[in-house]
Amino acid sequence: KDVILNNGRKGCEKGSLGSLNNTKPISIYNCTGMFSAPLGLDSTTTTTLFRIEEVSGETVVLRMLQNTDGVVTCTDYTIVYNIECICAVQCFDAINWDRCGS
Repeated sequence: KDVILNNGRKGCEKGSLGSLNNTKPISIYNCTGMFSAPLGLDSTTTTTLFRIEEVSGETVVLRMLQNTDGVVTCTDYTIVYNIECICAVQCFDAINWDRCGS
């Protein structure tokens, strides 16, 4: 909540994504380290990259992103996360992905 990790380039504080980039990937850190979630109910594949879809009260809806060989894409999966559990957020360079914009 009180700490923003910055990768030294564009970070979280740059509000403008530009006309071509509609998604700013983030990673979330909680009290046990970097948060990861499975990509689907029966999946053994996990992700640590997310897109903020909506903030509502004490929770945030996160779109799960997938990193395949350095190419980050959106998935059909979302997760609801308790904001109280977030210790830090790391932001990455914005990407353009049609599904993330819909």
